[in-house]
Amino acid sequence: MDTPKTPTYVSLNETDDWELTFEDSQDIRGYKVLGQDGNVTGHTVSDLLIDTDNERVAMIATSDGKEYPAHDVSIGDGVVYVTGDYAVNEDHVVRRATEIERYGEVRRRTI
Repeated sequence: MDTPKTPTYVSLNETDDWELTFEDSQDIRGYKVLGQDGNVTGHTVSDLLIDTDNERVAMIATSDGKEYPAHDVSIGDGVVYVTGDYAVNEDHVVRRATEIERYGEVRRRTI
């Protein structure tokens, strides 16, 4: 039986080799972190960890040192819900980050 391959994660903060495909709309570093109840936790998104094998953001790192799977994170206008299953935008549309087309897609930089 083959052992599953462990993903290789790269910090977006510490690499020049990878970038978000749509950096203007997908870079959530600095966003406030909210709990499932919608209250501000006092922390922000500090880094995005890239799964280089799948070319996706795999984990969200927060300023308190915690990491959350990107598929469990929902985003809104300048905020990230890390324990909830939803995000509400200004139009009160509820969406998960995984429902946003091509969210978290990355590409190798070309020089």
